[in-house]
Amino acid sequence: SLLNDDEICIRKYTIEYLAKYQLKGKIAFDPSCSTGKFLSEIKKAYPAIKIIGQDINEKMLNYAKPFLDKSYLGNALSPHLKKETADFIFIRFLNFGVINVSEAHIILSKLIPICKKKGEIIITGHTPVLISKEAMKQLNLKILQTSAYCAHHNTYF
Repeated sequence: SLLNDDEICIRKYTIEYLAKYQLKGKIAFDPSCSTGKFLSEIKKAYPAIKIIGQDINEKMLNYAKPFLDKSYLGNALSPHLKKETADFIFIRFLNFGVINVSEAHIILSKLIPICKKKGEIIITGHTPVLISKEAMKQLNLKILQTSAYCAHHNTYF
């Protein structure tokens, strides 16, 4: 599908990024997992990681289930994981053209608590992320890396 093909570079980059970690026993969560292809590629590269997906679309989730260790039907606003469960949260939808800025802030604030204290929230996409530099600071998030930052629009890439 076009969705899968369009994010090949993001999947490849993420797999390379994760190489620096000991992933045995770690939990990766995607609150909008779509086809599950993103998480399944991570699992293929690192079989010891546990991958958990959630999606609001039941048909997508049914497609993704065989690729996941665990799956949940639901909106990213209501993540099914408990507080401080995930080592990595992959967010690929807080982007222009997918949701608006206020929704992005609300969703991120709901996802932060499920990330372990030394875990990482990895936000990727094909367009600028809708979370501003100031909002990241207010949410007590430490930015480890960006591709680029546009001061004029106050957005990360």
